[in-house]
Amino acid sequence: MEIELESILANFMATSVLDVDNQSIRDYCYKVKELEPEGVSKSNIMGWQSKKLDPELALNNVRHFLDTLYDAINGVHKALGFKDTHHQIVSNIWININQKGGSNVMHSHPNCFFSGVFYVKCPPNCGRAIFIHPAREIKYTFSNDQVESFNEFNSSAHAVDPQENKMIMFPSWVDHYVEPNQSDEDRISIAFNTSMMLK
Repeated sequence: MEIELESILANFMATSVLDVDNQSIRDYCYKVKELEPEGVSKSNIMGWQSKKLDPELALNNVRHFLDTLYDAINGVHKALGFKDTHHQIVSNIWININQKGGSNVMHSHPNCFFSGVFYVKCPPNCGRAIFIHPAREIKYTFSNDQVESFNEFNSSAHAVDPQENKMIMFPSWVDHYVEPNQSDEDRISIAFNTSMMLK
């Protein structure tokens, strides 16, 4: 008997490795932390998070990064089939620096269109990003020890290993968290949200 599987009501995750000067971005992140060492407390545990940065002003020192990020964001916009009469803008952006033991509790990004993260510094064992299936009841239907091969139909979560210069984007309403950094070095990322605007 032939069985056809169809993916319905799917989520997405877009990934891209950005061709940018990662060292200058890393230096910029530490400079921001030096200027505002208190940071803010949001989803971060034992880590530092910057205040929301003005994309056009604060990131002018790493302009190539911002331009490349915009190209990637609007590439995702087009790939998902949204109209050319609209485009994505970065509505807010911030820096995360997680020292050893630092993590981020489960959260989502309400009132945004896309959310994403760019990995600046990722030593081994610095903590994966874990994305939770929006149908929470799926974990009560079957357990991991019943699954032979994980796929989009039988997984209650999706883990992403961080990679330097890699950007990931996902729907802003998807709950996610970051595992504790088990390395002795900082884990640095730049997170962002977008809004859809008319051109």
